[in-house]
Amino acid sequence: MSEPKVRREELHDVFAEAGFDLEEKTPTAPSRSIGFLAIQGAPSPIVETDLKPFDPPASDSTLRELVTGWESLTPTEFAQRHAEFALEPYIAVGEWVVPIDRNRINAWVDGEYLARALAERPRLETRRIKVQQLRIVYIGNDKAVATYHVVERYEGSPQTYSGNAAVILVHLAKGWRIAAYTKTGSVGT
Repeated sequence: MSEPKVRREELHDVFAEAGFDLEEKTPTAPSRSIGFLAIQGAPSPIVETDLKPFDPPASDSTLRELVTGWESLTPTEFAQRHAEFALEPYIAVGEWVVPIDRNRINAWVDGEYLARALAERPRLETRRIKVQQLRIVYIGNDKAVATYHVVERYEGSPQTYSGNAAVILVHLAKGWRIAAYTKTGSVGT
């Protein structure tokens, strides 16, 4: 298998090289994955990546460690260490889709939303995270999608916080990084 090409051309050039019109149903050349939002036109890349092939057998445990570490960060640790886990910026998907960079993270850490959320929970220092039901789908030899359930328990508290999450990951020379993240949570006892 040949090394993947790092594509840096404009999106319309890639379509022209592939030899098909977006209005056609059947391409005249082999199709290739070049991203999403292709029919509506995609924006310029937020982050250009230099993707590197990976070794799938070693990556399952690496991805488990990555998402567990990501979910375990306290807000202060997140502000300091998010680039160890995610691209900068990465894409967050909630009731909105937004690029998250250091400035947005710092605003979140200093903001009232986080302060209210922390006031409603037990002390974060007692938090224990468990990632369950991790499912990984590799996309080519440099991308993956993972879904999982995360459970938070706090020492001395009967409440359990849990939620489902999904990440789109890319493999770079420095290792796996989250490119996009979404999560929904609930509180139970």
